[in-house]
Amino acid sequence: MAGFDLGTLSPQLLDEMLQDHMTSLESLLAFEQWTKVKDVKKRAGTMKKWGTPIAIPSAGHRTSKVAPGAPTPRGNTSLDGISYKCDEFKWGEDIEEGEEQELETLDDVSADLVGASAKQILRDFNADIADMLLGNGTSANDQDLTEKAVSNAWDTGSGVPITDIDEGLLALRGAEIDIFMGYDIAQILSKNSQITGDAAGSGKEYIRFQAMVSELISRGASRVIIDGSVQQDTERNFGRSYAGVYDGVFTLGVRNNIRVMRFKQLTQKILIDDDRDVKTYKALMSACARREYKEHTYYYTGIKS
Repeated sequence: MAGFDLGTLSPQLLDEMLQDHMTSLESLLAFEQWTKVKDVKKRAGTMKKWGTPIAIPSAGHRTSKVAPGAPTPRGNTSLDGISYKCDEFKWGEDIEEGEEQELETLDDVSADLVGASAKQILRDFNADIADMLLGNGTSANDQDLTEKAVSNAWDTGSGVPITDIDEGLLALRGAEIDIFMGYDIAQILSKNSQITGDAAGSGKEYIRFQAMVSELISRGASRVIIDGSVQQDTERNFGRSYAGVYDGVFTLGVRNNIRVMRFKQLTQKILIDDDRDVKTYKALMSACARREYKEHTYYYTGIKS
């Protein structure tokens, strides 16, 4: 059968064909749901935030209670900035036109090669976010968060996740609080006796994820997100060994405290090299992740033994 001449396709048709496969990227695009994404016009710059968060004041602040006729007390709100510099993520997969002729459909080409390129850059971007949520961010890059060391590892008989999580919920109460965790941590929590009720003698060995999520919401969380993204952690042509991009992550924080500055949205394209008779299926994106306030997101350590 004849090969496909992608150069004859209209840009609209090509884009439509590529977008058909975006559903395979959903787990790696999930960060758009639990971070605050801002499309920026400059690759590097400063994003505005409140220098003093707008919230209910703590005890010890100046009071609004004054004598009749006294001057109006003034607050100390001000604007501050988040420094950012968007990284470039791009990847290409090549195929020689002779090999392309052996594929059955044009759909095979777009699904496998464009998908592979997009997954590569999204995996790398999510890995950067995961690194920050594991406590490896720096203050110089506005990526450092607040550590919460657990009392005992949650996958042990002495682990008390409800007690540990309650401390974070108590500290941030009054705000919309998101809990985000890796799939491996969700499995650990669903088997912990303090959550299953087994510690009280009336529970069972494990509960469904939905029940575990409901338990955390009942404690004060507004939303609980369990990551479902995976990555190949060996060469793709060898052992089929998978790991989660967010394995080991458990964070609890004020909603939208994690910011994504995006200079270039995810773009998928096909480049044709007529000299070498090679097509490159390419994906690219430019973005970076930052936090607004260090104190508004806790990352938990010591979870696993």
